Amino acid sequence: MSVSASPAPLLGDRLCENGFECVKILPATNDEHGGVIVDLKEAMDSEVFATLLRSSLLHWKKQVKIMI
Repeated sequence: MSVSASPAPLLGDRLCENGFECVKILPATNDEHGGVIVDLKEAMDSEVFATLLRSSLLHWKKQVKIMI
């Protein structure tokens, strides 16, 4: 039996997996080298940024994005 995996839906800047868990991620655009560019429009608390960055990196890693 084969199982086809589809990407988790992205709602705004929230990643929802399995329809149960929504995790906020940093807004970003894809670049021409297979990576992402984070698009921050305003300053945020460093602890909030660190949490969002951790979630975002996990999400992008699942998508096989290049992280430098």
